Amino acid sequence: MFLLLPLVLLGGETRAEEGFDNPNGGDILFWRDLPGGNCPGGGDNCHRGSPALADVNNDGKLDIVLTTGNGHIMAIRHNGSASGAVIFDVDIAPMIGMSSGSAVIASGAAVADIDKDGRVEIVVGYGADWNHNTKGGIIVLEHNGTLKPGWPNESIGKNNNDLPHSVFSSPALGDLDNDGDLEIVAGGFDKRIYAYHHNGNLMSGWTADSALLHRFPTWPNLVGSLADSTWSSPALADLNNDGYLDIIIGSDEGNFDSRWGGNSGGWNCPYQLPAGWAPGYCGGSVYAFDRFGNVLPGFPKYMLEAIQSTPAIADLNGDGNEDILIGTGTFYNTNSPSHPTNGFILSAVSASGGTVPGWATPKSVDGTIPGSPAIGNIAGDASPEVVIMSHNGGRIYAYHANGQLVAGFPMRPLARTGQSTNFDVGFGVILADYDNDGKMEIFVSQRDSITVVDGNGTQLTTKNNGADGKPAYATGGWLRNSPAVGDVDGDGKLELVVHDSRLYVYDLPNAGSEAEWGMFKQNAAGTSRVNAPGSLQQMPSELRMVRSLQNSNFGSGAMAVVNAGDLPMNYTVNTNNANSRVTVVNGSGQVPGNGSKTFTVEVRNVNTLNNGWNNLGTISIQATNSLGQPAGTATITLRIYRGNPHRTFLPISTSN
Repeated sequence: MFLLLPLVLLGGETRAEEGFDNPNGGDILFWRDLPGGNCPGGGDNCHRGSPALADVNNDGKLDIVLTTGNGHIMAIRHNGSASGAVIFDVDIAPMIGMSSGSAVIASGAAVADIDKDGRVEIVVGYGADWNHNTKGGIIVLEHNGTLKPGWPNESIGKNNNDLPHSVFSSPALGDLDNDGDLEIVAGGFDKRIYAYHHNGNLMSGWTADSALLHRFPTWPNLVGSLADSTWSSPALADLNNDGYLDIIIGSDEGNFDSRWGGNSGGWNCPYQLPAGWAPGYCGGSVYAFDRFGNVLPGFPKYMLEAIQSTPAIADLNGDGNEDILIGTGTFYNTNSPSHPTNGFILSAVSASGGTVPGWATPKSVDGTIPGSPAIGNIAGDASPEVVIMSHNGGRIYAYHANGQLVAGFPMRPLARTGQSTNFDVGFGVILADYDNDGKMEIFVSQRDSITVVDGNGTQLTTKNNGADGKPAYATGGWLRNSPAVGDVDGDGKLELVVHDSRLYVYDLPNAGSEAEWGMFKQNAAGTSRVNAPGSLQQMPSELRMVRSLQNSNFGSGAMAVVNAGDLPMNYTVNTNNANSRVTVVNGSGQVPGNGSKTFTVEVRNVNTLNNGWNNLGTISIQATNSLGQPAGTATITLRIYRGNPHRTFLPISTSN
């Protein structure tokens, strides 16, 4: 559905001038003007893509990757100067067969090393989110801004100007087929979901068929296509625990009730629709596909509103399965006179398409939710919270993992001038440790500034241009995207990155170093999956060592501590219940996310042990995550053999 979402912005828009006074604001680390223009209705603040943070030039520091409304992709780094340094600035128009300055980008960039050459690539959807005479598709740049071979790829479907349809969706990058390199996933306004290999070839099974094709097998428009367009951006997670990433995305595709025949599954469209609209069709859907484009069991999940929100993924209840958090959109509430508040909900969907404990009834809010939720620990408890902001209601809602509201919410965040703004499609909540208290604070775009809210619902930034003594993080122009928070200068503390048609990087001198949802879609690869806390992978129950009689005074054995989570994990090996001759080397330390560390068990005075197997007691391992919370335990029995082991040589068979 092509509906320009209501965003009341343009009336009072101003631009920051040279020497812009930032009352009570944080220190600006650096700022720089960006390419502007080419906006509907004039002006230059039409930048819809949110910035991503990634190390583009391999110097070990985060760089800023951003897109502009007039078709530029830029990478900018901190170099100690007042304006930063441009790594590259590329106008993509000539690369997609258009005249310079005529391209449009509404997508944010996804950044990762997709071909495993040791350097990142930058992946962007292009095309307009309004009726515009421009091409749409996906483009990939190398780390230096040059075009990657095999790209761009134009959308298959055409718009009213007979040009390839736009890709508003911000791509996701992940290894779908477990071959070691990354695939590219995005949705288009041409109703198609695309999954490409890094070389630009479509994956087998893509573009995916609509689930409605089984019900209406003679409808050719459902082959390789959904029934409606896609504003949502994809998330990637292993929903069915088969070891492969799956694709989760919202869609404007609704469902047909029994008036259309076939098995409607009890679906009913209650709306009074405008004259000329087909009765009995309504809603939106959440799709989950496997790597071959097959719809996973339990999906799609149909809802009584279009889905423009981008899903956020996390294991909310600790059952080992991922859960999907997603909001509803803005179509039927503005186009159906009988629309009640069916779209004013935040839903949690299990990996199998069912309900999540505490979320069996979707959470009702005060407006539509085309923006995207974030997941992180704002309350300082043992579980993450889900944070979302309503579009026309203008309030932030925060829920514990069990579905209960966090104390202090909902609350209405205000811009530095005391006003509020709609939270549109493409916006997302950002979570980062603003005050170094070990908990995440909430960052949202509000008019021409970034508002920061504590985990108890207290606003930490000014509402009256600094008269209250609180800081302002202003831009001077209206924001149509989300900020990013990360350490771009390598000082161990977070910075705030925000841009309209000017890029501002604010120093946050009191910040911590953690950002659990530091950018739109959580990470530079755009997977929209929360980083799982450090977790001790199951370990063997026994360690066996063997020493011969000829060399038996000292024995040792090694074991690996494996972190099954994405975030760091600390471990300690305890020898209190082991024989006194046992010591442990590297018996404590930190294991990086998805990494391992090895410790060694050493046994002294083996020559005083009995011949044969000897039991040396047990060692125990305690692990904690980065918040100091328990992350697993293990008890390992130690046994050592003293004697003359026999060697057996197996025959070798060779053939030509």
